[in-house]
Amino acid sequence: SNRIAKEKAALHQLREQRRGKRRELGLDFGPDHAYQQLNNRCFEGHFSGYRYTVCPYSEVEQQLTTNGAGRMSVTRVGGYKGWKEPSTSPVMEFDGGAACPGHGGRKAAVFMVCGETERMISAVEDITCQYSIELATPA
Repeated sequence: SNRIAKEKAALHQLREQRRGKRRELGLDFGPDHAYQQLNNRCFEGHFSGYRYTVCPYSEVEQQLTTNGAGRMSVTRVGGYKGWKEPSTSPVMEFDGGAACPGHGGRKAAVFMVCGETERMISAVEDITCQYSIELATPA
């Protein structure tokens, strides 16, 4: 029975791996799969008292790094929607984030810019609850 439990666990793990691979097959990694190396990775940056976390092909979060209670609240900015079309430069869109009173759900545009290393360059709240983030990548 212990062997059966191990086999069931192994089968579950294989099914999860298959589900992940099927999800990846549906993703657009850009021309010549240039942005595939960003999948399953996250990038952090600290700007204007917030920590931003961008996980390409997944989600964007914002975390207040200072508040009186000493707790850090995490806000979901949005989930991956896709590449902005048409666009002169590569831009990932994220939407459906936490509700923003009077403005609907939060959303973000992540602009891919050329850089020697993969890192977040900036994060700005251009319009209330709409964020523009620059992510450097050699891709």
